[in-house]
Amino acid sequence: DDTYGLGVDTADGLGQDRSTIEVVRKASLARPDAQVAEFASDLIRATQLWPMALALACWYSTWARGPNRRVQARVAVECKGNGEAVQLELKKRGWVNFHPWLYYDKRKFPIPKLANREGVFTNQYFRSLMMDMILTLIDEKTLDAPSPWLVDEMESLERDETKQSLKAAYGEFDDRFMALGFALFSLHV
Repeated sequence: DDTYGLGVDTADGLGQDRSTIEVVRKASLARPDAQVAEFASDLIRATQLWPMALALACWYSTWARGPNRRVQARVAVECKGNGEAVQLELKKRGWVNFHPWLYYDKRKFPIPKLANREGVFTNQYFRSLMMDMILTLIDEKTLDAPSPWLVDEMESLERDETKQSLKAAYGEFDDRFMALGFALFSLHV
């Protein structure tokens, strides 16, 4: 009866950045949001990441008793850059449950099925909404994050006062944190 989502952050596979998949279980009345799986590699490019994303998405798709069918896990791929390659390959294989790209500051509340784009685009608007959500979950201790690598990465984040945002310290990474944020945000909006 749980709902799962994947956040996917891609890299070039040159050892300087990481291609990352974070799998999140959405909070229920009984349990908080939780990271349940992760994959990260600095040697895998976006075009090589889709098999891992598809395997994890299939594994974390759940059986719904009401409609008596399998419900696909939500996949939130960062498409700014080369992430669209992952999303395209998943679409070719029948995946349909992607993050709907919407602006939430419209007069009428947006309808996800009417979104004209799918995927995550980390512009200033989205990044600030996502960061606010994930930092609130951390502050309120309503996020279970058991991965020591994710925790280490979160500890290395620095606040940029001029831009009023968080980013990885020089020489550090924020890929796990961002992928986790993509999945959490997508599951909760």
